[in-house]
Amino acid sequence: MLAIDTLLQPSELLASWRSQTGRLFLSTTEQPVLRERVAARIRLGGRRQSATIQGNVVSIGRGRALHRVEVAPDLESLRAVQLLLAAARGESVPYFERAPRFLVHRPVVVTSPDWQLLMTTRSVSELGCSLDWSGPAPEIGEALTVRLGASWRDAEVSGVVRWASPAARVAAAGLSILLGPTARFAWAALLLEAVQSGAPVI
Repeated sequence: MLAIDTLLQPSELLASWRSQTGRLFLSTTEQPVLRERVAARIRLGGRRQSATIQGNVVSIGRGRALHRVEVAPDLESLRAVQLLLAAARGESVPYFERAPRFLVHRPVVVTSPDWQLLMTTRSVSELGCSLDWSGPAPEIGEALTVRLGASWRDAEVSGVVRWASPAARVAAAGLSILLGPTARFAWAALLLEAVQSGAPVI
């Protein structure tokens, strides 16, 4: 994954966004790879707002020391992009602290009443996770079971689909986890594992 941490002045952010295509142009000293996953931490100069935008590299402009990448943000990141743009335009934007999300790629088995499939988490947080989706298109509000590993011995938690990306993009979905007593212990162990492994926070 390409990690970018950048401070942009409001005018720079506005100039970097292409509203017609929904793409964001950013600079990095790292060598980018086409279609590589990106986690870009954007801090807005002179404002309190900051956000981590996740997406994919869709084009690259290479330089000697600095490279320009075109990023297609994930559906779950578009709201954060819009809030940053509104703040850059000088609009009144609420600032909310939220629980950190950890970039964790972990195999999980997702089960519905009709199918059971192996998927991979993109990120996990205190209350849910996002998944690289490999099954039938999910419905918002659909109840699923998530086994935290590929073995039948691994713990299971219940989840509800909160968002799903368009089919034209890399398939992904976000789940909130229903934290009963057993699930709370298993999910806390997963988060502790992420912290101890040094997983990036977004």
